[in-house]
Amino acid sequence: MVAVAVKGKVLEWARKQRGLDLPRAAKATGLPQDKIAAFENEDDVPTLGDLDAIASGYEIAFGALLMPDVLPEVTRPKIVDYRVAAGEEPPPWSPELSVAADIVQEQVATLADLLDADPSLATPIGLPELQENSSTEEMAAEERLRLDVDINQQLAIETPAQAFHFWRHVIEREGVLVYLLDLGDWRACRGYSVFDYANLPAVVINNQEVAQGARLYSLIHEYCHLLLRKPGISDHNRRRSTEAYCNSFAAFFLMPRATFIGIARYITRDDYWTDAQLRRLGAPFGTSMSACALHLEQTGMVRQGLYAAKQKEWSVYKPQKKQRGPTIEYAERQLNRLGERHVGLVLNAMQRGSINQLEAFDLTEVNPKHYPALRATLKKRQEKYGAA
Repeated sequence: MVAVAVKGKVLEWARKQRGLDLPRAAKATGLPQDKIAAFENEDDVPTLGDLDAIASGYEIAFGALLMPDVLPEVTRPKIVDYRVAAGEEPPPWSPELSVAADIVQEQVATLADLLDADPSLATPIGLPELQENSSTEEMAAEERLRLDVDINQQLAIETPAQAFHFWRHVIEREGVLVYLLDLGDWRACRGYSVFDYANLPAVVINNQEVAQGARLYSLIHEYCHLLLRKPGISDHNRRRSTEAYCNSFAAFFLMPRATFIGIARYITRDDYWTDAQLRRLGAPFGTSMSACALHLEQTGMVRQGLYAAKQKEWSVYKPQKKQRGPTIEYAERQLNRLGERHVGLVLNAMQRGSINQLEAFDLTEVNPKHYPALRATLKKRQEKYGAA
């Protein structure tokens, strides 16, 4: 095959942009580790096939590998990392988080431009601004009231998956873009939020967290970050005051005190809760065992320490194989990935002639032949929940 003279430092830059060491780069590309190192040291020249494998494995544009020099080091807005205590060095980003951040940055910035040119493409942003010194319980109750979601309406939802779809729709209705993307190990990153692109807010939930109740808790946790105007990367720790505030807000928001206590007392009055009891408690609210353990403490239902004890128990559990669920249609999967607001905005812009099919593809990575099915699936969601 044809050899292509490229700059080794550009290949090294592309690899490090994705947080890959040589062994992981070899696994991602299917190329031998020593061969990648030879390309970067310019001891060997890659072929077109080699470069295609690198571009695909790194999830980076092929043309970027042909640049004469590396791009400036700062290529994305700084995202506050709440996974570490203030002043500590943040952990390295996983390759998946790096890829997702680049995609979200580019797409949200483009959507912001579209809305700037034509604000009528989507409903306006309606987020209030909270202060971190305010009561999480009071703020959660006020926000539920503002969003007009009655507790009986929530309790009528049948499954955690439906609960996630419902609350995601409610949040998107407020002007927030909500994505469900691979961010790597969910224990290292539950999700992140941004509010930097022309004041257009976005939440990204880690799809590696398979429990729907945990995804829902992460969604409201990140929503609180946006309400505080303190977006960032989260793992739900309690060492950072902002993370602790968002944890508490999410718990009170999803599980209002009176209803939560009533259901909890019906299940047991013991200080220690089994996993089965926590699952039973979380089921009506569509949320996770972890959120329930935290909320039992902060409502005074149990002594402090249950949450830490359960976290310790769960940390030694062996990961279970993912259960194969029902087959999901392609359009439904893409709508789950991108969210109603993103898809609706793109399809509306294309219908109005603001963008063409190629530009729509860049914003969705969905082949135009699937747009009719995507539009029909979006319409079905909107008929169920209302337009976002």
